[in-house]
Amino acid sequence: MKAFFITLLLALSMPFAAFAAADAHAEDAAHAAEAHAEEEAAAQAEAVIRKASEATELERQKMLSDVRQEVARLVVATSGKVLERELSDAEKSTYSDAAAKELAAS
Repeated sequence: MKAFFITLLLALSMPFAAFAAADAHAEDAAHAAEAHAEEEAAAQAEAVIRKASEATELERQKMLSDVRQEVARLVVATSGKVLERELSDAEKSTYSDAAAKELAAS
């Protein structure tokens, strides 16, 4: 009789052990999937931040270029008024280029 109960207990405990192992495996798989999703989300966030940073830098460079051009134009206009004469296109270009070079250097 004792052997019967031991055999019965062993038979009943086997499916439970298999169930516990399957449950642990499923839990491990869920954690791995969650970790993968977090890594993927972090990579996507980094890509968005990098693209935004690049776009910001391009916009900054364009604004600086626009400011330099406007300052150069104002220098040429002011120089013409100071000299109280109309500058030729070649003179305007020369002054503008010189002003732009000075601004770029500073």
